Amino acid sequence: MRRGLISVASLAEQLVSRKDVRVVDATWFLPNSPFAAPAPYASGREAFEAGPRVPGAAFWDLDEHSDATTAPDTPHNLPDAAQFAAPRRPRRHRSASPGRVCYDQVGTFSSPRLWHTLRAYGFADVAVLDGGSRPGSRARGRPGARRRRAARRARPPTRSSPAPSGASATCGTGSPRTRRNGPSSWTPARPAGRRGLGAEPLPGCRSGHAPGAVNAPFLDFLEPNPSRADGGPGGPFRGATLKDDRGVAEAFAAAGVDPKSPCALSCGSGLTAAVVALALHRLEGNDAPIYDGAWCEYEADGDLPVVEGAA
Repeated sequence: MRRGLISVASLAEQLVSRKDVRVVDATWFLPNSPFAAPAPYASGREAFEAGPRVPGAAFWDLDEHSDATTAPDTPHNLPDAAQFAAPRRPRRHRSASPGRVCYDQVGTFSSPRLWHTLRAYGFADVAVLDGGSRPGSRARGRPGARRRRAARRARPPTRSSPAPSGASATCGTGSPRTRRNGPSSWTPARPAGRRGLGAEPLPGCRSGHAPGAVNAPFLDFLEPNPSRADGGPGGPFRGATLKDDRGVAEAFAAAGVDPKSPCALSCGSGLTAAVVALALHRLEGNDAPIYDGAWCEYEADGDLPVVEGAA
């Protein structure tokens, strides 16, 4: 699981050669986007239970495993220690260093958020299935499989961690832009139209951005799915993979972001910043913190400045 990504072929091999690999579906659908739920499903859990899915996979609900007390206005926060650890169940063949593979059903979208969460709680052997499960299973017949037995909920990792460390940034006087000894820049991962240049799709949120924030749209780090070039539900980003190192470096350069410099990542609700975090990790080995409160929390604070337009 090299540098945070694993291919469909490599996962198929590891499911055979390693008994400690755990696969987790972290699908979260975004309405009216390339990552919307396919009919007739309303949620990632529904689609997971219907299959097909990776053999032996469990489902991790990103909304359920989120600490609402730290940022009440956003749904995708790091879970607190109790949420992360429960429920615990005995398991055979536990390994001292289990491998974890996170995947989406729609490409590379929500699974990096679980990747970020697991790494925040001390797990190093974690990877995202590049391109998600369905494109790979249809193209190669593996590792996707339809399972008629009852779908499993994701069991928490067996390692004990009191709290995530250095993985999130806070708002207000401790915001990524202003906190002492913190990152030198704030890098949102939001689409360009959501930085004050267009309507904000998040309910109740103003459009705009924080002064000095340098945007690196997460879609710029994804390689469109060539099989969707002629259209289809979700368009070319359905089944998209992360760009190679050169493409990732070019995306950072186009955004005006130095991937070697410390920064804190953000987005609209705390989810897609993890895509950029994964890209940064692969390119430079950096583990940038993610501001969980995201734009929802920032813009709701009347004491923090908001810029509308391209400035």
